[in-house]
Amino acid sequence: GYGDAYNVQIMSSQPEIIENEKGLLIDFTIIGSSLNDKVTRSQSLNIDFGTIPGRNNAVGVWHMISSLRGTFNNFTATFQYKGPIDDDRLSLI
Repeated sequence: GYGDAYNVQIMSSQPEIIENEKGLLIDFTIIGSSLNDKVTRSQSLNIDFGTIPGRNNAVGVWHMISSLRGTFNNFTATFQYKGPIDDDRLSLI
């Protein structure tokens, strides 16, 4: 859009295992994240994008390791954004 997006955050939950035929224990560890190709110090699935200027975008990436090889079939995240008057009911996301 044409206006700035203030206080943009992605609030995510843990990956969900939907199939584990052999019943093996799987461990996921978040080793970091990056925002617009810059490494952040966060070891969380939550990424704080801060202000995204109008007519721009931002990219968040999570870095994690697991004890077994696999793929993600689904990922759910909650986006939070509050406009310039701090009212999330006016969110554009």
